[in-house]
Amino acid sequence: MITFSERRYEQEIPENKEFILGADIGGTNSNFGLFAIDGNKLSPLLLSVHTKSRYITDFSSLVVDLLAYLKENHGINNIKKACFGAAGVASQDHDSAKPTTLDFVIDAASIKRATGLQEVLIINDFEAVAYGIEGLENKDLIVVHEGKPRNKENKAIIGAGTGLGKCILGFDEHDAQYVPIPSEGGHADFPVYDQRELDLIEFIKSSYAKASADKEEVRYNCPISWEDLLSGRGIMRIYAFLSTLNNYKKSEQSEHIANDGPHPDYIFGHWERDPQCCDTFKMYAGFYGRCAKDFALETLALGGIYIAGGIAEKNLDLFDQSEFRTQFLACGKQRYLLEDIPITVIGNYNVSLYGAARYLLER
Repeated sequence: MITFSERRYEQEIPENKEFILGADIGGTNSNFGLFAIDGNKLSPLLLSVHTKSRYITDFSSLVVDLLAYLKENHGINNIKKACFGAAGVASQDHDSAKPTTLDFVIDAASIKRATGLQEVLIINDFEAVAYGIEGLENKDLIVVHEGKPRNKENKAIIGAGTGLGKCILGFDEHDAQYVPIPSEGGHADFPVYDQRELDLIEFIKSSYAKASADKEEVRYNCPISWEDLLSGRGIMRIYAFLSTLNNYKKSEQSEHIANDGPHPDYIFGHWERDPQCCDTFKMYAGFYGRCAKDFALETLALGGIYIAGGIAEKNLDLFDQSEFRTQFLACGKQRYLLEDIPITVIGNYNVSLYGAARYLLER
């Protein structure tokens, strides 16, 4: 049985209620949220349960273990419905998905057979984020550029974590609400600006070739994508590339990184104290600004850009860097449009759990 950890948000679990699960199945973490429902009303998040995605070999068995955990630890045995947001493309009928970087399939029919759940839906993880935004409180929305949003215009969401997710929000005049449109734009080719960036791309390609015996890296026999840079591993790749360019003076931080490996949290956690960490941080901020600009122009997101994901939430200083703003506004013909687009960081890690549960209710 898989080991779970949990976090309580409400002291008491209500009795005589129907419960549903909203979940976010990412490349690194799999998170499950428990909600009570009363008619078409969704309770606040009651508790969340977590495990590492790499431990999962059969997803239906995982859900069996999860339901057993909730029954044993909280006496909950009347969960009838679940919605799983997956880091990958969901099927047309929202009944299956293969997470892009994981080796299992999420299949609704298999889950229902194994668990007795009556309804199981599967959506893209950033589609879940989009559905969750509406339920966030103001404190969870951190404005890093105010802009001048246009009412009922498109909005866009991007977010870096294990990979890079994107989603579009288009306004539906008939239903008077925003409708999420999933995207796999994180896998689009990275646009190179100058020789240093071309050298960075060649460095990453070379590192993939050297790691050809690693099945995880063998997949990357293709152009370098946004996700290869705007992700946790992207932080590590930029840091490693910079090591080949400059003779950085050794510090306590750089020696720790050299000995234990360039963990993204450690690199960004020391950006103000270590020159190489600082250069990595600023280069990454510039790439984030460029990515946000490209997506804003592609989607004409005049209603605003939302930035999701753990990297943004933990590193708000990224968006204060001149590199981010310079790259975001680097478009002579449409700079005036970009200046008016608000940029907001989502500061609630559970947004996708709310979104998956909301999608389940609305469906």
